[in-house]
Amino acid sequence: LEKEIVIDTKAPDTDTALSDLSLLDNVDPITGQIVDGTVTNDTTPTFSGKATPEVVEVNIYDGDKFLAKVPVDPNTNTWSYTPSPALIDGPYSFIAKPVDLAGNEGEGTDPIDFKILTAVPTAEAELTAITEDTGLVGDFVTKDAELEFSGVINGTLAAGEKVQIRVAGGDWQDATVTGTTWSYDHTGTSLADGTYKVETRITNTAGTSSTPLEKEIVIDTKAPDTDTALSDLSL
Repeated sequence: LEKEIVIDTKAPDTDTALSDLSLLDNVDPITGQIVDGTVTNDTTPTFSGKATPEVVEVNIYDGDKFLAKVPVDPNTNTWSYTPSPALIDGPYSFIAKPVDLAGNEGEGTDPIDFKILTAVPTAEAELTAITEDTGLVGDFVTKDAELEFSGVINGTLAAGEKVQIRVAGGDWQDATVTGTTWSYDHTGTSLADGTYKVETRITNTAGTSSTPLEKEIVIDTKAPDTDTALSDLSL
């Protein structure tokens, strides 16, 4: 009886064995590729790629820490890894290493260094003034249709956090922060007469935001009709 055996001590060449690496954020508000040095709020990002036919498995590491052995689909030569259980907040460095049929493990791919941040900002951004607040200062009723908004930060901004503002459900805009105060120049946009909801929040680099604070402002540029506004004049 005869039996052939194969001796294979050569590890796969990682540069050619693995390709199209992707680390994907699937959690709103910021989704898409997680690139080296960025922050995500996705605790289960999907790490995937392609492999050459001799690669049967891919070992996944966080730096030097082994995470999982992932099979390569022999039909598509693709592999995919989603952490389970979910990862906790902190820094990570994902690396993939190809493994052939003999169990030889190749060198690691270039690491994708990223940080998971799901914590909600604890500070709040409060709108305290509009310029120009005509009439009674502080009532947020004005005849000025082109405004500057300003306010205070209640609490302390963490690294990478910023103040954002939006008017009447529009796009969120970054405000200028100076110490414990913030401001936003809206003078380039004229507001029609009416009541507007102004929202302010703190957001971090992962796109996680505090609960917005709301303030109503009223734009009134129309003067009273004297004929109806005043009556029973007496001298």
